[in-house]
Amino acid sequence: MEDYFERRDLTAPAEEPLKKIPRFLQRVLPENRDLKILDLGCGFGSMLLSFRSAGYQDLKGVDSSQRAVEYCQNQGLKVERAMVGDFLNRNQEQYDLVIMTHVLEHLAKEEVISVLTKIYHSLLGENGQLFLTVPNAQASTGCYAMFGDFTHQTIYTSDSLIYVLRAAGFSKISFLDIDCTSEIPPLKKILRKAALFIYKGVIGAINRIPHTYYRPGGVDILSFEIKVIAQK
Repeated sequence: MEDYFERRDLTAPAEEPLKKIPRFLQRVLPENRDLKILDLGCGFGSMLLSFRSAGYQDLKGVDSSQRAVEYCQNQGLKVERAMVGDFLNRNQEQYDLVIMTHVLEHLAKEEVISVLTKIYHSLLGENGQLFLTVPNAQASTGCYAMFGDFTHQTIYTSDSLIYVLRAAGFSKISFLDIDCTSEIPPLKKILRKAALFIYKGVIGAINRIPHTYYRPGGVDILSFEIKVIAQK
């Protein structure tokens, strides 16, 4: 099994682990700290560590990288080495929250809906949630997001992400932190939203010149990644 992080010269976390669960995710989580949580493709365990620091104890991770798994285990995390598909085929447990951060884009296109369907039917409990992030093809860096990592099979817009989630059975789909302002101070948030308003206006005007457009009624997300929470 090839080691993804070794080939990308990442033998340890690229940045400091998250100190806390992001605000945009805190807002949609139940208050119950007894949630059973699984991180599929957990990498070096940043999300798991943030949940542990917030008082969650029933945590499990899965990753294909031996280096990442060993690092997580040295941090006292319950993490096993496996490919996502292999884990799904043998898993017998259900979870309240399944996390997949920057994993879906690495799956072959023909696997995506099948994997999401298995998560929907086999991994999630009755009120379970799937938290998912993917690179955003609609962002100005969309081309780099696709081709900057050789292992990317596809990347998504909000429309295509809705499509695959609905195809897997999910009916409640909500996009989170669309403008990437949840973690910044109030004044910076106001300035960023104002700048984004101007930016979207300029982009809209430019698109009218060559007669290009986004699908009317779609969710307009321009940040580098798409964050979504999906439920049954």
